[in-house]
Amino acid sequence: MQRDDWPHGMSRVAFDAFCESFTVEPSATFKRFMALQLTGAEDPRGLRKVARSLLIGPAPDQALYWAQALSWLEVDARSALSQFEKPQLHILGSNDALVPAGMPMHQWGEVQYLADSSHCLPVERPQEIAQAVGVFVKTHAADALNKSRVAEAFSEAASRYDVFARIQKTVAGQVLSRSKSC
Repeated sequence: MQRDDWPHGMSRVAFDAFCESFTVEPSATFKRFMALQLTGAEDPRGLRKVARSLLIGPAPDQALYWAQALSWLEVDARSALSQFEKPQLHILGSNDALVPAGMPMHQWGEVQYLADSSHCLPVERPQEIAQAVGVFVKTHAADALNKSRVAEAFSEAASRYDVFARIQKTVAGQVLSRSKSC
């Protein structure tokens, strides 16, 4: 979501309107969201068929849960991404309507764009994702298998557990407070 120091993503006004629309007309808004996710796919009709079988729209008794899930989009994860010291791989669709190709993700790790693809990459291009992850893991495996580095990483993780616990608590609080207003 856009912020003063992050001009990328959905504006606050558009996000609030989307949340309101989801509250008032969940089925119609879900269809709109599905269309946005499929935008840019090489085979949008084929992907729509698969996506419909995997992503079931909100039943009337599930609308609250979907609205709560939307509030996760408000969380600014840039700080957590910056603090994560291990290699990162961000695989994005070149034609993604929700996460545009120009978003500066490279500051947190390696970025790969899959040509002629949408926001639904795991459904649309699972083999290409698996191949990219496999290459990434092999590239960084030597460092990961170094026993002294593994022991050091466990020590680091233990000392940082409290930091991540506080982040989780903050995010959960934001989600709960946002879900009450969404």
